[in-house]
Amino acid sequence: MPPKSKKPAFLTSPNSPFPDGYDIDGERAALQHLIDADTPDPADPLFPRFVEYEERLRQLEAIQAAKKAQTPTLAQQVSGIGSLESEGDDQMTLHTRDAMRLFVGRPACDGQRAIAGGRRVAASLRQLWGLSSNDNPYADWMLVQFDENARGMRTDLTATAERTLSRLEDMRQKGLSYSVLKSAAPVNVSLGFVSPYGYAVATAVVEFDWLSRVVKSAQRRDVLSSAEAHDLLFNTKRKCRSVFEPIVRAAGLLMRDELRPLTRADFLSSDELALKRVAAVQALFGMCPKDVFVGERAPRHTRRSVRLSDAELRLLESVPFSDAHAAAEVAAGLIE
Repeated sequence: MPPKSKKPAFLTSPNSPFPDGYDIDGERAALQHLIDADTPDPADPLFPRFVEYEERLRQLEAIQAAKKAQTPTLAQQVSGIGSLESEGDDQMTLHTRDAMRLFVGRPACDGQRAIAGGRRVAASLRQLWGLSSNDNPYADWMLVQFDENARGMRTDLTATAERTLSRLEDMRQKGLSYSVLKSAAPVNVSLGFVSPYGYAVATAVVEFDWLSRVVKSAQRRDVLSSAEAHDLLFNTKRKCRSVFEPIVRAAGLLMRDELRPLTRADFLSSDELALKRVAAVQALFGMCPKDVFVGERAPRHTRRSVRLSDAELRLLESVPFSDAHAAAEVAAGLIE
């Protein structure tokens, strides 16, 4: 007859941190009278278990200390990294009313039409940026157009300011030192934009603010006439708004409930609603350029993650144009 296995001289638990299953909580309850005693009685039949309990306490402390000192895995380190946050409040400092008006815009009142300011443009760009995550080709196209037009706008702002500064510098060479005007009480505008396009708008507004200061400095020093300074700033503001306003219009249309679900897959679908979306967006904006549509020319910032397969791209190239009359009718229904 085989010998019986020896029963452990202590309680065990499946959740024990010890290999042999030692139940330190159960043992603590069983030995509480010895634990609480000032001088535990060696004659107590449970005294050997009490000695074992104290040894296990020391072992448990060592196990816990080793876990704390253990270097986390790379995966744990990666997952433990928090999201990026700004250390402080992002701000834009403006010195001129012209720049502040360019940023704020003007509401429709007294028979005057509303003028979209940079703040509204930033919100519209954020909407388009969000639509790009839905694989919306027209959102990508609008962002591409803004990238290109904003780059040209900023280049013009910088070049105009440098030309005007050079005229002030000519006077410095002749003995007249002129400084660029600044506001006695500039306005600090809190930004806090979510999309990078908001900061692109803020950069353009700051560039225009600098140009306004340079032009007004040149006017005050008789380097530019009042008419020259007025026309220069007026035309520059008009160019800036020509970049801003199409974005506001495009976002307003693409965010309509009827067009918001639009994706590149709609151009491959036979679904009735998808066909209507395709017809309407083509009537409103024309045909999206092929290089933008297939992703060869992408926005500076996009949230698009979907990539079409080679088969889908070949199929897209064979998609026929929508019927122009039907598309115009659908578009007219959307913009009424």
